[in-house]
Amino acid sequence: FATSGTADNLQVDNVHFVDLSSRGIEIHNNTTVTNMSVTNSLFQNTGTGIRLASSAVGDGIDIDQTTFDTNSLAFYQANDGSTGNVRDLQITNSTFRNSTDTAVFGEEIRDSAIDGNLFENNHRDFTLFKNYTGAGTDVENLQIINNIMTDSEQSSILIWSYGSGLAGAIDINGNTITSDVGVMTANWPKIDVRLDSSYTHAPVNINEN
Repeated sequence: FATSGTADNLQVDNVHFVDLSSRGIEIHNNTTVTNMSVTNSLFQNTGTGIRLASSAVGDGIDIDQTTFDTNSLAFYQANDGSTGNVRDLQITNSTFRNSTDTAVFGEEIRDSAIDGNLFENNHRDFTLFKNYTGAGTDVENLQIINNIMTDSEQSSILIWSYGSGLAGAIDINGNTITSDVGVMTANWPKIDVRLDSSYTHAPVNINEN
Protein backbone atom coordinates (compact mmCIF):
# COMPACT_ATOMS: atom_id res chain seq x y z
CA PHE A 1 0.00 0.00 0.00
CA ALA A 2 1.11 3.55 -0.70
CA THR A 3 -0.79 5.95 1.56
CA SER A 4 -0.86 9.75 1.51
CA GLY A 5 1.78 12.04 0.05
CA THR A 6 3.95 11.30 -2.98
CA ALA A 7 5.82 8.11 -3.85
CA ASP A 8 8.41 8.48 -6.61
CA ASN A 9 10.15 5.78 -8.62
CA LEU A 10 8.46 2.79 -6.99
CA GLN A 11 9.72 -0.42 -8.60
CA VAL A 12 8.04 -3.82 -8.27
CA ASP A 13 10.06 -6.51 -10.06
CA ASN A 14 9.60 -10.29 -9.93
CA VAL A 15 7.10 -10.22 -7.07
CA HIS A 16 4.22 -12.70 -6.74
CA PHE A 17 0.99 -11.51 -5.12
CA VAL A 18 -1.10 -14.66 -4.54
CA ASP A 19 -4.31 -15.48 -2.66
CA LEU A 20 -4.98 -12.08 -1.09
CA SER A 21 -8.45 -11.11 0.09
CA SER A 22 -8.67 -7.60 -1.36
CA ARG A 23 -5.71 -6.08 -3.26
CA GLY A 24 -2.29 -6.82 -4.58
CA ILE A 25 -1.16 -3.18 -4.67
CA GLU A 26 -3.33 -0.30 -3.40
CA ILE A 27 -2.44 3.33 -4.11
CA HIS A 28 -4.59 4.85 -1.40
CA ASN A 29 -6.53 8.12 -1.26
CA ASN A 30 -4.62 11.43 -1.38
CA THR A 31 -1.54 9.66 -2.72
CA THR A 32 0.39 10.46 -5.90
CA VAL A 33 2.72 7.94 -7.52
CA THR A 34 5.17 8.98 -10.21
CA ASN A 35 7.33 6.77 -12.41
CA MET A 36 5.98 3.53 -10.96
CA SER A 37 7.16 0.32 -12.60
CA VAL A 38 5.69 -3.20 -12.28
CA THR A 39 7.61 -5.86 -14.21
CA ASN A 40 7.91 -9.63 -14.37
CA SER A 41 5.34 -10.08 -11.61
CA LEU A 42 2.23 -12.14 -10.88
CA PHE A 43 -1.13 -11.09 -9.42
CA GLN A 44 -3.24 -14.21 -8.82
CA ASN A 45 -6.49 -14.39 -6.88
CA THR A 46 -5.97 -10.98 -5.26
CA GLY A 47 -9.47 -9.52 -5.63
CA THR A 48 -8.09 -6.48 -7.45
CA GLY A 49 -4.54 -6.67 -8.74
CA ILE A 50 -3.53 -3.00 -8.76
CA ARG A 51 -5.95 -0.31 -7.60
CA LEU A 52 -5.73 3.48 -7.57
CA ALA A 53 -8.29 4.71 -5.04
CA SER A 54 -10.76 7.47 -5.88
CA SER A 55 -8.48 10.38 -4.93
CA ALA A 56 -5.17 8.73 -5.88
CA VAL A 57 -3.15 10.09 -8.79
CA GLY A 58 -0.88 8.11 -11.08
CA ASP A 59 1.61 10.07 -13.19
CA GLY A 60 3.66 7.54 -15.08
CA ILE A 61 2.82 3.87 -14.42
CA ASP A 62 4.50 1.15 -16.49
CA ILE A 63 3.27 -2.46 -16.31
CA ASP A 64 5.32 -4.88 -18.41
CA GLN A 65 5.76 -8.64 -18.65
CA THR A 66 3.29 -9.20 -15.81
CA THR A 67 0.48 -11.75 -15.44
CA PHE A 68 -2.91 -11.14 -13.84
CA ASP A 69 -4.95 -14.30 -13.28
CA THR A 70 -8.27 -14.98 -11.54
CA ASN A 71 -9.05 -11.52 -10.16
CA SER A 72 -12.17 -9.38 -10.18
CA LEU A 73 -10.24 -6.50 -11.77
CA ALA A 74 -6.60 -6.66 -12.76
CA PHE A 75 -5.91 -2.91 -12.99
CA TYR A 76 -8.52 -0.50 -11.58
CA GLN A 77 -8.23 3.28 -11.60
CA ALA A 78 -11.19 4.56 -9.59
CA ASN A 79 -12.65 8.06 -9.33
CA ASP A 80 -16.24 7.81 -8.11
CA GLY A 81 -16.75 11.58 -8.38
CA SER A 82 -13.51 12.49 -6.59
CA THR A 83 -10.11 13.72 -7.87
CA GLY A 84 -8.35 10.49 -8.83
CA ASN A 85 -6.79 10.18 -12.28
CA VAL A 86 -3.99 8.52 -14.20
CA ARG A 87 -1.85 9.71 -17.07
CA ASP A 88 1.02 8.05 -18.89
CA LEU A 89 -0.18 4.54 -18.09
CA GLN A 90 1.71 2.09 -20.26
CA ILE A 91 0.63 -1.57 -20.15
CA THR A 92 2.70 -3.79 -22.43
CA ASN A 93 3.59 -7.45 -23.01
CA SER A 94 1.36 -8.61 -20.17
CA THR A 95 -1.29 -11.32 -19.74
CA PHE A 96 -4.78 -10.91 -18.29
CA ARG A 97 -6.87 -14.02 -17.63
CA ASN A 98 -10.13 -14.87 -15.88
CA SER A 99 -11.10 -11.40 -14.65
CA THR A 100 -14.67 -11.66 -13.39
CA ASP A 101 -15.34 -7.93 -13.90
CA THR A 102 -12.84 -6.21 -16.19
CA ALA A 103 -9.14 -6.74 -16.82
CA VAL A 104 -8.23 -3.04 -17.23
CA PHE A 105 -10.72 -0.46 -15.94
CA GLY A 106 -10.11 3.30 -16.00
CA GLU A 107 -12.35 6.26 -15.15
CA GLU A 108 -10.04 9.29 -15.58
CA ILE A 109 -7.26 8.41 -18.02
CA ARG A 110 -5.20 10.19 -20.65
CA ASP A 111 -1.92 9.97 -22.58
CA SER A 112 -1.86 6.20 -22.12
CA ALA A 113 -1.42 3.00 -24.11
CA ILE A 114 -2.59 -0.59 -23.72
CA ASP A 115 -0.26 -2.16 -26.26
CA GLY A 116 0.69 -5.71 -27.18
CA ASN A 117 -0.99 -7.68 -24.40
CA LEU A 118 -2.84 -11.00 -24.19
CA PHE A 119 -6.38 -11.04 -22.80
CA GLU A 120 -8.10 -14.39 -22.27
CA ASN A 121 -11.43 -15.43 -20.75
CA ASN A 122 -12.26 -12.16 -19.02
CA HIS A 123 -15.73 -10.75 -18.45
CA ARG A 124 -14.50 -7.62 -20.25
CA ASP A 125 -10.96 -6.84 -21.37
CA PHE A 126 -10.86 -3.02 -21.28
CA THR A 127 -13.37 -0.48 -19.98
CA LEU A 128 -13.23 3.31 -20.02
CA PHE A 129 -16.01 4.61 -17.77
CA LYS A 130 -15.85 8.40 -18.04
CA ASN A 131 -18.77 9.55 -15.91
CA TYR A 132 -17.24 12.22 -13.63
CA THR A 133 -15.61 15.63 -14.01
CA GLY A 134 -14.29 16.39 -10.52
CA ALA A 135 -10.70 15.45 -11.38
CA GLY A 136 -10.54 17.91 -14.27
CA THR A 137 -8.98 15.21 -16.44
CA ASP A 138 -10.09 15.13 -20.05
CA VAL A 139 -9.90 11.81 -21.84
CA GLU A 140 -7.49 12.11 -24.74
CA ASN A 141 -4.57 10.39 -26.44
CA LEU A 142 -5.62 6.89 -25.42
CA GLN A 143 -4.39 3.94 -27.45
CA ILE A 144 -5.67 0.36 -27.30
CA ILE A 145 -3.51 -1.29 -29.89
CA ASN A 146 -1.95 -4.58 -30.99
CA ASN A 147 -3.59 -6.72 -28.33
CA ILE A 148 -4.88 -10.29 -28.61
CA MET A 149 -8.32 -10.58 -27.01
CA THR A 150 -9.97 -13.98 -26.76
CA ASP A 151 -13.34 -15.17 -25.39
CA SER A 152 -14.51 -12.24 -23.30
CA GLU A 153 -18.01 -12.80 -21.91
CA GLN A 154 -19.14 -9.30 -22.93
CA SER A 155 -17.39 -6.51 -24.84
CA SER A 156 -13.66 -6.81 -25.36
CA ILE A 157 -13.39 -3.00 -25.45
CA LEU A 158 -16.00 -0.70 -23.91
CA ILE A 159 -15.68 3.09 -24.31
CA TRP A 160 -18.36 4.81 -22.21
CA SER A 161 -18.27 8.61 -21.90
CA TYR A 162 -21.09 10.58 -20.26
CA GLY A 163 -21.18 14.07 -18.78
CA SER A 164 -18.30 15.41 -20.86
CA GLY A 165 -16.84 15.12 -24.33
CA LEU A 166 -13.70 13.30 -25.42
CA ALA A 167 -11.03 15.99 -25.63
CA GLY A 168 -8.68 14.00 -27.84
CA ALA A 169 -8.68 10.94 -30.02
CA ILE A 170 -8.94 7.34 -28.88
CA ASP A 171 -7.24 4.84 -31.17
CA ILE A 172 -8.41 1.21 -31.25
CA ASN A 173 -6.13 -0.33 -33.84
CA GLY A 174 -4.53 -3.61 -34.75
CA ASN A 175 -6.22 -5.77 -32.12
CA THR A 176 -7.04 -9.41 -32.82
CA ILE A 177 -10.42 -10.18 -31.25
CA THR A 178 -11.90 -13.68 -31.31
CA SER A 179 -14.80 -15.11 -29.38
CA ASP A 180 -16.74 -18.29 -28.94
CA VAL A 181 -20.33 -17.02 -28.93
CA GLY A 182 -21.16 -19.84 -26.54
CA VAL A 183 -19.28 -18.08 -23.70
CA MET A 184 -20.99 -14.72 -24.17
CA THR A 185 -23.43 -13.80 -21.40
CA ALA A 186 -25.23 -10.98 -23.25
CA ASN A 187 -25.68 -9.51 -26.72
CA TRP A 188 -22.76 -7.03 -26.58
CA PRO A 189 -20.60 -5.94 -29.52
CA LYS A 190 -16.94 -6.79 -29.11
CA ILE A 191 -16.01 -3.09 -29.55
CA ASP A 192 -18.70 -0.96 -27.90
CA VAL A 193 -18.51 2.85 -28.06
CA ARG A 194 -21.08 4.91 -26.14
CA LEU A 195 -20.71 8.72 -26.25
CA ASP A 196 -23.06 11.24 -24.66
CA SER A 197 -24.81 13.02 -27.54
CA SER A 198 -25.07 16.23 -25.47
CA TYR A 199 -21.35 16.87 -26.00
CA THR A 200 -18.87 17.21 -28.85
CA HIS A 201 -16.34 14.41 -28.98
CA ALA A 202 -12.96 13.90 -30.57
CA PRO A 203 -12.91 10.86 -32.86
CA VAL A 204 -12.68 7.26 -31.79
CA ASN A 205 -10.55 5.72 -34.53
CA ILE A 206 -11.20 2.01 -35.07
CA ASN A 207 -8.95 0.52 -37.71
CA GLU A 208 -7.63 -2.86 -38.80
CA ASN A 209 -8.92 -4.91 -35.91
